Amino acid sequence: MNIYLPYILIVLSLLLLWKKELRPVSIIIFSVSIVFALNVGIVKPLGLISIFLVFIFSFGLRESYTKTLIHVPITILAFIFLLLLSAHVIPGFNNLKLLNNVYISKDAIPFSLYLNYDSIVSAYGLLLFSVQIKLAKFKELPLIIRSGLFYGLISIVILIPIIFALGFVHWDVKLTKITLLFAIVNLIFTCISEEIFWRGFVQNSIAKYSSSIIAVLITSILFAVIHIVFAGVNFAILAFVASLIYGFSYVKTKRLEVSIICHYFVNMAQFIFVTYPILKSAWIV
Repeated sequence: MNIYLPYILIVLSLLLLWKKELRPVSIIIFSVSIVFALNVGIVKPLGLISIFLVFIFSFGLRESYTKTLIHVPITILAFIFLLLLSAHVIPGFNNLKLLNNVYISKDAIPFSLYLNYDSIVSAYGLLLFSVQIKLAKFKELPLIIRSGLFYGLISIVILIPIIFALGFVHWDVKLTKITLLFAIVNLIFTCISEEIFWRGFVQNSIAKYSSSIIAVLITSILFAVIHIVFAGVNFAILAFVASLIYGFSYVKTKRLEVSIICHYFVNMAQFIFVTYPILKSAWIV
């Protein structure tokens, strides 16, 4: 069996969730993907437990939405579990590695690229059962794209001086043989899955019990803390600012697709125009 088939199916199942009437079809395709993933070893038997828990937590979040005493602890437990799953700490998945320690930029740290099946599983469960995420309709697409690019440009204007000041990158304009591969994988496995988690789940959950501004701030603090492990406090500062912009783009437009496009625009701009991922001198072991 083609090892890419489970990935194609699970990505298709996730995208079909944008069309409400196709959700039964999406669930069928998702289930078939799991069967094929087990067959080729992408999902191990232990991973089935994690997939089951993703659906239990996601379903619990929906069913307890109006019951604060139950919803709050479920939200906290779901956050911890889904964060660990998206960080690939929880065993049971054998994510396919497409690139192994390649050098995209001179003087940069090596870069590896994975197809993270567990991240899509997490995003799928959250999106399937969410009562807070309002997905855009096809007729809204032109406005969504314009808004996403607008906030993406704002992000670039704000973030570029910061990443240069912190010494993370140099100018490095490039189009490599892996640019298209990166563009596809980053959109689906990074931007869509991360925005479903951080904006669709975390920020929305906090906003339910506070103001939108507080939700953006707390979400960005959490996002920054997670990124400390990558390159220390300086990188956490960058992650905090980026998350603020993504968060406010979501608050202003109330469309997850806008924050996805904004996030994607930033990632692609970094990949094409400056050092990627970051300079060796900025790396903290």
